[in-house]
Amino acid sequence: MKIKVFSEEAIQTFKTDEKHIVISIQDPRYNFVVLPANTNRLDWVGFWLYDFDEKTGREQYDKFLFNNAQARAIINFVNKWKDEVDLICVNCVAGISRSAGVASAISKILNEDDSYFFKHYLPNMLVYRTILKEYYEEK
Repeated sequence: MKIKVFSEEAIQTFKTDEKHIVISIQDPRYNFVVLPANTNRLDWVGFWLYDFDEKTGREQYDKFLFNNAQARAIINFVNKWKDEVDLICVNCVAGISRSAGVASAISKILNEDDSYFFKHYLPNMLVYRTILKEYYEEK
């Protein structure tokens, strides 16, 4: 399965003929990106999430830390579409940490290899570990 990471800016201009889905991670202070029309995009899901690896102790941030329910929603979304798409697109504001955390976990699950994302990005480890923990606990 091909999995690509995008920044907010890059996903807004991305064009492809491949059947794909998009997982969008947005900073809670902002609205989700507006994706260009694409008949090959089968679905889209979005989450508000601060880019923290661990709890800060500040209550206003805690409600936007990545959690098991979000991990489960991502797993379910991918499972729903994985046999119908050629590409999974994951974006966040900068396309470096949160989206790479999601992409690397999905790649580990589907492709049994996450090394590309750890070589080229800085995956958010809370996101990565939570998705994998949720996935393997289900099995």
